[in-house]
Amino acid sequence: MAISDDKARGPSLARKLDMQMLLQHPPNQLLKVLLSHVEAVNQVDGLYHRRIVDQLGADVAEDLQIKVQRDLGAVEALKLVEALELSERNLMGLALALKHSSWMLAIEHKHFELADDQVRFSVQVCPWAQAGADPEAACRTVRLAYLEGFVHTFNPAIRIEKLNGADFKKLGQDTLPGCAWSFVESEA
Repeated sequence: MAISDDKARGPSLARKLDMQMLLQHPPNQLLKVLLSHVEAVNQVDGLYHRRIVDQLGADVAEDLQIKVQRDLGAVEALKLVEALELSERNLMGLALALKHSSWMLAIEHKHFELADDQVRFSVQVCPWAQAGADPEAACRTVRLAYLEGFVHTFNPAIRIEKLNGADFKKLGQDTLPGCAWSFVESEA
């Protein structure tokens, strides 16, 4: 079924009932439910990765993870543009969309700012490293793939730059977080 066909019909009766049920919850409880789903999605992602490593090896798992995360980033960008009704595909719009992405919501300790005509984001405490993942492992390559898919779909004129230790000093941070990125609009 094409997405446009589904939109033309509107939400099904079951979806309308789901929405009514969710609206019965107090806002704090609804937010806890939402964030529990974000955590569950990330846990499932990790379980798939672990099983692929066990059956096919780390190289195959990393290759598949990169491809899937790039596609996931693109899908999330499209869905968030629609859900947030974003008409501006600039840095401010990107910042808003990224803040609502499953990846950002999964990271509790983070730093996000709009400065010097760019958006900067850093992971202060990496939840995947805390869960036992090697911080130097595929995570950084995989996250870059997610961000590439997200940003390119959101606005192909915005580029991603990986920040280094000197960049963190400019942000007023003394310690080097797990990873950090800058998003800059390309000059036409």
